[in-house]
Amino acid sequence: MITDGILAKGERNDKNWKGTKFKEPYRAATERFRKEVMERPDFDPATLFIWGVYMSKGLL
Repeated sequence: MITDGILAKGERNDKNWKGTKFKEPYRAATERFRKEVMERPDFDPATLFIWGVYMSKGLL
């Protein structure tokens, strides 16, 4: 449990924080991917998974 800091009571009173919208990131790109890529006969989900793992490792 957080006892100190800006999230101690579960709320932030910062002006910029209240204006932040938490939405699904890259919604249009996700829909396009589902429509144009996932149905292709040459699409391999394992390749996409491995690529994602390498990209996340790069961020860490």
